[in-house]
Amino acid sequence: MEIKATALIMSLCDEMFERKSGYGGRNWPPHWKKKTREKLVAAGLVESKGHEPKVGEVYYFTEVGLSWYLGLRPERKR
Repeated sequence: MEIKATALIMSLCDEMFERKSGYGGRNWPPHWKKKTREKLVAAGLVESKGHEPKVGEVYYFTEVGLSWYLGLRPERKR
């Protein structure tokens, strides 16, 4: 599945990349829509690591997803 790098998708990926602590430990923001998460999972860009107590569903970039993201945001490379 092909994902277009829309402003919404990139904003969500930026927030996930930064892993903001303001979300109670989750690495995805609460305003992510389930449909958007499902698109990213279906495209193989992120994967779920399951539920964690008091945190909820935890998502991480896959290797492919991280390469895709860093290709679009080269300033994030360290």
